[in-house]
This record gives sequence, structure tokens and C-alpha cells, in this order.
Amino acid sequence: MRILFTPLAVHTHVFNMVPLAWACRAAGHDVRLATQPRVADTIARAGLPAVIVGEGTDFQDEAVAFLRGRPKQLREGDGSGAPDDSPAEPWIRTAKACAPELIAFAEAWRPDLVVGDPMAYVGPLVAEVLDVPFVRLLWGPDWPKTGLGMGGYRQHGQEPVRWPRSLTGLYESYNARTAVDFAAATLDPFPPSLQLPGLVGRMTMRHVPYNGTGTVPEWLGEPPRRPRVCVTWGTNTTVYLGDAGFLVPRILEGLVGLDVEIVLAVSAADRSRIGTLPEGTRVVEQLPLDYLLPSCSAIVAQGGSGAVVTAAAHGVPQVLVPLIADQPTNARLLADTGAGFLLDAATMDSADVKAAVTAAVYEQDPRAAALRLKEEIEALPTPAQVVATLERITGSAVSSSR
Repeated sequence: MRILFTPLAVHTHVFNMVPLAWACRAAGHDVRLATQPRVADTIARAGLPAVIVGEGTDFQDEAVAFLRGRPKQLREGDGSGAPDDSPAEPWIRTAKACAPELIAFAEAWRPDLVVGDPMAYVGPLVAEVLDVPFVRLLWGPDWPKTGLGMGGYRQHGQEPVRWPRSLTGLYESYNARTAVDFAAATLDPFPPSLQLPGLVGRMTMRHVPYNGTGTVPEWLGEPPRRPRVCVTWGTNTTVYLGDAGFLVPRILEGLVGLDVEIVLAVSAADRSRIGTLPEGTRVVEQLPLDYLLPSCSAIVAQGGSGAVVTAAAHGVPQVLVPLIADQPTNARLLADTGAGFLLDAATMDSADVKAAVTAAVYEQDPRAAALRLKEEIEALPTPAQVVATLERITGSAVSSSR
């Protein structure tokens, strides 16, 4: 069968789709990942075929411009706001830009199934126009549904989430349904302990960490002489918040004097924001966390979903300092499992950091909870096992692939 994946044009959102896309290919199915030019190289480096649409716009540039003028909307959404001034406007404009080209491609290629990012609003539209099943693939706790998400229901029996007028208008222009949840199922690569309750049509899937490609450095092949602590800050937080959203220098102050090996894993842009480093700190740029974390005793991060679930999959205790969007939700859920600690970015000082990292590295309870979370993840169906479910949803099998 042919499967069309529609990731949001953000590198980490592409990362989230790669394991399932490869599982589908390994099972004999034909796949395409359709999105904007910004992430074309990310798709190519993953060895997957990209279809570029919406070249006249760039989602992230539009989102940064829109949200910096509305700082409250960078925080956890509550679904409020005027229907004609939705916090999801950049996402809706991206869907409008991509829809004509993507629908034209899909009508020619004729996918049997669309697997979509919850924030790539063009995915359900394409499935509706072609009258094929749509499967939602989450990239973290289902925060977008009540924050920046579209349509459907939060839980069975609840009122539907209100659609913004501009999104309704886009769907109506293609004679597609509105204000309903089109998904035949919602694939969830987060374990139940890290998911919000009430998710409708949920199918669990094991998170297989993929954080991009790269070369494994030689030093990673040697056991660390001291407990290794990874400090990272994701790829998007400072894009939206700028220098004020980069708290790594404050975190590093709290690690001074601890008998640990610090590995600072940052983007090239964030590396330039760092001044003096604690003695012995190793700095790596663009090193996938999946390569680094198996050797770590703890991670300190901002609570992005990719880092949280990658650390969870490796059984690593976490210290999280959330700032925006889904990060506070991710951090609360993680802290509730006992596998880590949540620090308040507004009040955090070096003593708080030192105490939390010391506990994460040396105390038994966080380490035991992190291992339980790892075992919970490993007990879930693999992406390869989920492919059979996708085949049943479409009524197809490998033997019927075109």
C-alpha cells in the first residue's frame, strides 16, 4: 500500500515519524513524507523520500513572528481566544499554503492511508478529499488538542473543540467536513504514564528513539570515569524566545563543584550563547541524544517531548526546567512518575540545580522509577508490529501493495 506522511515542517516533528515510516518501508509499503522545504534535508538524511509543497512560505518563520507578538500563546494553551484570532494561525496558514500542491500530488499518487502530525492541519484535509483513512501520529502528550489543536473531542461525551473560522473556511473550500475528528486511530508513541487521560481512539506504540543522524564519537565507546550528565536545550526553545529563553548558563552554575562529567549537547546557534564553561565540560553540537544518553546518569533539559521520551526510553533520570508550549505538561507528567524533577524556571537558582542533579544521579528512587518507565516503553508494540494495524485500517496487506 501507499502511505503519505504529513509532518509539520520542524526537524523534531520529522524525527518522530521516521521509525514508523521505515517500519512501513521494511514491510514492503511505499511511503512519502510531504512537507515544506525547511526539513527536506532532514528527510533525505533519514533515507526517506520527500515531497516538497508550500514552498512560498516557511512555517517556523511565520510562527516565530506571530507568537513573539503574543507571548501568552507561547505558554500552555487553553483553547480560548477569538475564533478569528486563533493561536493556531501560523499552522492554519501553513495548511493553506500546502493544500493545493499536496492535494494535487495525492490525487496523482493515490495513497491508501494518510498518517499525519496533529499540528499539520493539511493531513486530515488530504485524507478527506481522497476519501482514504487518516491516522494521527502524536509527538508527545496530547497537549495540542486543548492548546493549538484542531477539531475532534477531548474525551468521549465532551463538547467538540472549537475550530477557528479560518480553518473551517479552508476545509469548506474543499467540501470537507469540519468540527469532527477524522482520525481512524491515534498512534501514541508515549507510554501511558507520560500521556494525558481521555485520549480517544488511542493505539500505543513503542517509542524508538531517532534524533537525527551522525557519527558516534570515539569517546562514547569508553565507560565514563565519573557519572555523566547531559545538559541540552533542544532546538526550538531559543528560536521562539531568543536569548531570554536560554537558561543553560544558570544550569551550569549549579553543576560547578559536582563530581560529574558534563556533556553539553547544543545546537551551533546556542553554543554561541554560552560564556565560560565549568572545567572539564565537553561540548558537542548536533550529536543525536540517542547516541549519548545510554552512557548518562542524568539529563538536564527544557522538557521538549523528544528529549523527555528519548531519556525515558533509555531509563535516564531527568531534571526538567520547562518554559513554553508543551514543556510544562511534559515535565509535570515525568515528575509524577518519580523518574525526575521539575524546577521552576522563574525561581531556580544554582542550589536548586545542584540538589536536583545530585538526587537524579545518586538517589535510588529516581533511578528505579526511570527504569520502570523504560520497561513500560519496551513492553509496547514496536512500529513494525503497528504496521499490521495500519494494514487492517486500510483493508490492505503487503500482497496488495502496488
